[in-house]
Amino acid sequence: MSEALKLAEYLARTPRILVIDDESVIQMAFGRLKRYYDLDIVTAYSPEQGLHALGQGRFDAVFVDMKFGGVSDGMDVIRALNIRDDDASVVIMSGSINLHSVMVEANQLGIVSFMAKPVNFTTQLLVSVMKRLKIRLRPADPNSTEPVPPLAEEPT
Repeated sequence: MSEALKLAEYLARTPRILVIDDESVIQMAFGRLKRYYDLDIVTAYSPEQGLHALGQGRFDAVFVDMKFGGVSDGMDVIRALNIRDDDASVVIMSGSINLHSVMVEANQLGIVSFMAKPVNFTTQLLVSVMKRLKIRLRPADPNSTEPVPPLAEEPT
């Protein structure tokens, strides 16, 4: 496949995002993002649901919480992604874990993105994160008269 054809295919494709978190406020924040931008956002409320979603196709980015009430945790998802050698950018989201041990293992698996919780998951924050992950953002409805949140500027 030629480079031009690969680029055209990439530009035409809607980016796929997987969000694995059992907090409805996080799910709603990503829902707001989808309202404004052309993104295919798949939500999972448990690591098991997240692993099932991963089996259904590739994702451009995976946002995964580390702590859940069951026997599985977010690290199980990250290990599965590492085994698959997926090209997805992975962002760890957590606030009540042993951060050091998780970051050591995540770093060994090549994961270096982290969002501390609780955090105010505003649309502008998520847009900024998407830009850093190089996720292409385009308006969900180019004909809409509703104002789209501005793309955050890169820090200097």
